[in-house]
Amino acid sequence: MKNLLKSTAVAALMFISFTSMAYEPSINLVNGIAAKSLVFEMVSTSKETVVSLNDSKANILFYDDVTDKNYAKSFNFKNLEAGTYFLKVNDETQSVVYTIDIEDTAVKIINKEVTKKSNVFDTEGKKVRLNLSNKDLNNVDIKIINQDKAKVFGETLTSQANIDKTFNFEKAIRGNYIISVKDGNKVYYQNIRVD
Repeated sequence: MKNLLKSTAVAALMFISFTSMAYEPSINLVNGIAAKSLVFEMVSTSKETVVSLNDSKANILFYDDVTDKNYAKSFNFKNLEAGTYFLKVNDETQSVVYTIDIEDTAVKIINKEVTKKSNVFDTEGKKVRLNLSNKDLNNVDIKIINQDKAKVFGETLTSQANIDKTFNFEKAIRGNYIISVKDGNKVYYQNIRVD
């Protein structure tokens, strides 16, 4: 009986050790050591994550298609004009947007907005199906951009309660694409890679 108790205790201890060693997904943005700098760190469960930095006019200043689960990047904003910027992180489960205010001598993180993605997208091979219920009859803006930040598709749908569209990337040029669907205040993203 003592051996059984010892074995059970050892197994429980090993289980607790392995559980505590499992990593927790996280996204952090903190002030860097240098003036006007920020350090971005991410531990992701997704195989593909897109990290981008935009200015207030939606110009993309930085873009990285991350395939590693651990990622870190230091941003130095000393050469950027004062204003509002957005650091965006998109993966298959969520979208995170940091609002950053750059002043003459400092950088401030104003806001962090996390949007969990719903299952409005379904991928099968190189085809992406959009199935969106739009009960409020909002205008729905659909946009596809490539890895060079060029818009390759754009459409606004009005007064449609159910939106069912399929995007076929079988003949698309190699690269990475982001499909964004804006439904009122909600935005959904889907990344797709064409090899």
